[in-house]
Amino acid sequence: MPPCRAPSPPVRSTATRPSALRLTAFRRSALRLIASRRSALLLALLVWAGPAHADPRDDARRHFRAGLEAANAGSYREAIDEFLAAYAAIPHAATAFNIGRAYEDLREDDKALYWYQRFQEMEPGRAAEADDAIARVQARLQPAPVAAPVPAQDDPLDRLAALDAERAALAASLRAQGVEVPEIAPAEPEPEVEPAAAPDVPQQPSPAVADAPEEPITPDAPREGFLTDAYERVIVTASRYSQDPLDAPSSITVITSDDIRMSGAVHVADILRRAVGVDVTSMTAGVPYVGIRAFNGEMTNKVLWLLDGRPTSLEFLATPMPVTLPVALDEIERIEIIRGPGSAIYGANAVTGVVNIITKRPGEGDKAVLSASAGANRFVAGSAVASGTVGKVGYRFSAGYQQEGRFEQELTGIDEEDGTAAGFSLDQGLGEQRVRAAGRVDTTFADKGWVSLSGGWSRGTTEYASKAALGYFGLEGDVGHARFDLAYGPFHLRTYWQREEGYTAPWLYSRGGSRTPGAYVRDDVADVEAEGTFEARTGKVGHRLQVGAGYTYKQYRAGVRTEGFLVPRVEHHGKVFGQYELSVDWFRAMASLRYDRHPLIPNATTISPRGALVFRVTPTTAIRASAGSAFRAMNGLESYVNLELGTTADGYFVNFYGAATNPNDTGVPGDDPDDLGAEQVINAELGVRDESSSFHALDAAVYWNRVTNLIDIGSVTPQLGGFQPKANGYPFGYASWINDRDTVYDNFGAELDLTLFPVDGLDVFANVAISQVLAATPTGTTEDGSTSLVHANLGVLYRSPVRLDLSLSGHLTSAQTWQIPTFGGEGEVIRERAEIPARVLMVARIAGRPVLKPELELALTLWNPLGFLPSPGTSGASVTAYREHPSGQVVGPRLLGTAALRF
Repeated sequence: MPPCRAPSPPVRSTATRPSALRLTAFRRSALRLIASRRSALLLALLVWAGPAHADPRDDARRHFRAGLEAANAGSYREAIDEFLAAYAAIPHAATAFNIGRAYEDLREDDKALYWYQRFQEMEPGRAAEADDAIARVQARLQPAPVAAPVPAQDDPLDRLAALDAERAALAASLRAQGVEVPEIAPAEPEPEVEPAAAPDVPQQPSPAVADAPEEPITPDAPREGFLTDAYERVIVTASRYSQDPLDAPSSITVITSDDIRMSGAVHVADILRRAVGVDVTSMTAGVPYVGIRAFNGEMTNKVLWLLDGRPTSLEFLATPMPVTLPVALDEIERIEIIRGPGSAIYGANAVTGVVNIITKRPGEGDKAVLSASAGANRFVAGSAVASGTVGKVGYRFSAGYQQEGRFEQELTGIDEEDGTAAGFSLDQGLGEQRVRAAGRVDTTFADKGWVSLSGGWSRGTTEYASKAALGYFGLEGDVGHARFDLAYGPFHLRTYWQREEGYTAPWLYSRGGSRTPGAYVRDDVADVEAEGTFEARTGKVGHRLQVGAGYTYKQYRAGVRTEGFLVPRVEHHGKVFGQYELSVDWFRAMASLRYDRHPLIPNATTISPRGALVFRVTPTTAIRASAGSAFRAMNGLESYVNLELGTTADGYFVNFYGAATNPNDTGVPGDDPDDLGAEQVINAELGVRDESSSFHALDAAVYWNRVTNLIDIGSVTPQLGGFQPKANGYPFGYASWINDRDTVYDNFGAELDLTLFPVDGLDVFANVAISQVLAATPTGTTEDGSTSLVHANLGVLYRSPVRLDLSLSGHLTSAQTWQIPTFGGEGEVIRERAEIPARVLMVARIAGRPVLKPELELALTLWNPLGFLPSPGTSGASVTAYREHPSGQVVGPRLLGTAALRF
């Protein structure tokens, strides 16, 4: 099995299934009503309705399991109905095979032959599994040989029978006329010697008719031969290879493409709000920040974001900016969210969790999707995606545009009264504007090899919130990447290159006072990584060993806008990792270890271990226990960028140095106890996952994280200097980034996540996370109130049979108390207390699909509808809005309309 970091092989083209087989169980029942002439209106409604839309995997899984249970009980008619319902929800090769198998057991061989051949078309690599079954049914479908006609002969027995018939007819005629005729026994032929008995030859049954019995005609192991490998829940992020969530060593949430479509989300971060333990903070319209299990805020950087297993954070900031991703939401197959440290698997920056965005395989899903959206706050977006196959080659290409206004419209240009100006953009009211394009081509070779080439690019302007003392910044420029994957059997080679190039500067500045000048930034990252997976068994014990190594080249360039690029800063990174898994029936033990070589960090702090035990207490319920560590490395901003920060005193600024460019430091890692080092976390977790029915999935966890050496802004050392024209002021002193070595953060938490799918088309999710962070300092222990004590989510998604989709979700965040860092009058860092009250964000969406081919979907999404309610004690003209961070912009309501055409 290929490692998880590689894209999947291309999907082969398949034939179109008969439209009659696309009926759900609901529609089949309704058609029976129509056949009995009870409702002509229902007929018209169902012709318009069509099957439930998109990706109802839970419905398909439930029907598939019910079909297996019916087949095991010998109720093959019922099994066929369930398998057909699963196939109508999501076509799957194993389902097609099982339909054929059930028809074969009923001896409806013509139907069985169709579905077996359908299985071979959908899974050419597994075609041989149906060869024997096809041979059996074809043999029964062959017409019996017709014997050659035998010439008539003058047989004495024939003549005797004819005489008997004439005699009987004459006697009947006489009796009819009242004449008594005695009964005459027919003539008996002479006895013949009985031939020897022929050996028993089983008769070939003829094809069954419509009223065939529920049980098979012959008992030749009828309940064997059904496939069970369909619609499994599969994850790849927890261990870098495909596995059942029940076997995963980590807490995980999976958000499917259907969840994304029905959420009405416009950013990837929006859909993450529904996941347990995830905190989304919208400080600006374009860049919501995402935290997992606490430690969220401006420029959050403790969650590792991956795109098909590849890191996507901007190297300059080491902060994920989903808006710069080159893929459309329609290209995403699923999002896997790992809660808990992941450095033992993925290296630096997977401190509190991992978000892996997994795109659809080329040729998978719709052949083309065209979408357009518009709404309040100047939101406009458009996207086009094309996907298909040509022989063994699969392809997918996309392009799009998106813009959105700032949440708060402070300035539209230069304000002469307060002396401020839009220091970054002429259209200061537009917080995000970006175009993007991406492509991917996959192909297979030999019997188990494949190659993938992909790339993407985005360009635009985005406002983001920096650290509180730095304020709002703008980023204008390009982000592009190219990637190559080669896999054969258990070996995988991946290499990629990413470049970020652009200009960043404060969003606003004082025209008359000192200001932070803008800087050009160009970062290049080239990475190569090879890994292999080896599996073996010794008796009942299974062994899996996964090993890999890689090298990363990083180059940072930054310069003042008027002075060009500075001398590049080059870093050489290395990585070696291994993971061993032992499995015995219901028990699994996993051990992972990774070493990352970082030029600015001592080696002892970049070794990341993890151990985990998973017990299957039943086939559908598992208990897990894990412990490990992780680290976050300094980013380009913290390491190399020098800034001149404006102050509240007119005409004065602070020289703020990167850790590796501070003129007051020797630059030798580890030689000074004040050198900037990596943030550290250790973790322990206990969890349980239950999927004991086809109607629910339940996950619960309790955990403890200890975080040390958090990187923060250091105090200012006074050092007056002469006038600096580019900063339009005088230097007051200098400061840099520091590790907070005096504070130890302990995070205790519990999570409960429940998903229900009771009937076709209906999904319900409900989850709650309780988290408390205690900060221990030499002077005592206090509670860090920036993490909400309670996060709770509740949502309902309904895909109706009349081509109308409804979704409603609510997200509760309890109150927060922040300590915002800023500089005091003497340059010292002080903490200002700021309160954020509890809030509820609601999202409602309604969508209809009036046209079936091509499918046209029209949707209306209302985001934060409570924002339309009047504020308490005010007239109806005002609205209720809130901030998600003390330094963030006010978040109000949004109304969005979307039209999508799917081919």
